[in-house]
Amino acid sequence: ERAIRHNSYDIFHPTYYNPYFLKAVKEREKPIVLTIHDMTFERYPQNVLFYDHTVAHKRKLIAEADHIIAVSENTRRDIVEILGTDPSKISVVHHGYIPVTTAAPKLFDHYILYVGERKGYKNFLPWLSAICPALHLDTALKVVCTGAPFTEQETKLFSQWGVSDRLIHISANDAQMASLYRNAICFVFPSHYEGFGIPILEAFANRCPVCLSNASCFPEVAGDAALYFDPNDSNSMYSALKELLDSPALRMEMCTKGTERGKEFSIERMVEQTCNVYRKL
Repeated sequence: ERAIRHNSYDIFHPTYYNPYFLKAVKEREKPIVLTIHDMTFERYPQNVLFYDHTVAHKRKLIAEADHIIAVSENTRRDIVEILGTDPSKISVVHHGYIPVTTAAPKLFDHYILYVGERKGYKNFLPWLSAICPALHLDTALKVVCTGAPFTEQETKLFSQWGVSDRLIHISANDAQMASLYRNAICFVFPSHYEGFGIPILEAFANRCPVCLSNASCFPEVAGDAALYFDPNDSNSMYSALKELLDSPALRMEMCTKGTERGKEFSIERMVEQTCNVYRKL
């Protein structure tokens, strides 16, 4: 706060929603730019802990900010729809991505890759239930998951579905993540909602075929470089995965399209568009 009150700067762009800075920045009459990554808590309030003030803080800062950066058009629409914010106050700046150039040695054979959290709207368990027939058909096929270790509830379900020996958890570093993408049959993202979906760019950068929910921001980010499914339809989830599993040609096509699509999300482009927002102020 002392730095905010006394140091020299032109624009204040916070990294999160804690409004501790608001009074000091306003006193100096400096413009505020706020980045909104998603509206997950607003869309899924049942996931918000009673002591978490993120929603209230975010709402306050959105109202006070001079301009807002949304990381996707989908997030921009959500801000407008949920909070009634003036659309002219919001600019869309997609994330950029710098690929990891050094990958670890191959870690597993013949697997589908799932990245990140698995709770609720992430739709992991409904997706896994839907694709169990593929695991039963191909006894060598595995699902590799990063993120938190499996819960007791998850392991019980894996056992009930007869796939306990097919689910692998790994806490991966950057080099291992690059290896996981590069050697996977495909990366699957069955979530109902994301603000952007950085793992899509990670998959593109590592020439990993991408299979996505036809929901939220995914079509905006992946374009025609992914195979889509309905996240509410088990037959659709199974069919899309089976199509990729059965077609090396389709996987190669997705890799080629993904490489080209990924070029649209450079760090340089993100920086320039962010600077354009600053210049408006």
